[in-house]
Amino acid sequence: MLSPTVPFLVTVVAGSIRNASTSEAHVLAREVAMSRSAFVERFTTLVGTPPIRYLTIWRLQPARMHLTETRQTIAQLAHSVGYESEEAFNRAFKREFGMPPARWRDTCARTGGEALPTVP
Repeated sequence: MLSPTVPFLVTVVAGSIRNASTSEAHVLAREVAMSRSAFVERFTTLVGTPPIRYLTIWRLQPARMHLTETRQTIAQLAHSVGYESEEAFNRAFKREFGMPPARWRDTCARTGGEALPTVP
């Protein structure tokens, strides 16, 4: 049975994703009146992924789709999924998918998305 805390913690992180408000654990922890370390430990135990990792995955999933479905610039897309800078978005995207977002977009256009990496 899920602890009643799980939906609340996930809701806080999900709200942060929707509002593109933060990627700092101490700010998320404050939202649930917990210390940063207690929040990270509790969230990781309950959800199975640290909150910032969870947040990153949930921001990059739609970004990956928008790269192939829209003509937004990389900077516009980065901002729309919660990154304050294009550079931070580029680094996170490359770390997750093995190539920068502009190259991802070009590769998808050439190959129809065949054999591109996915989020684990």
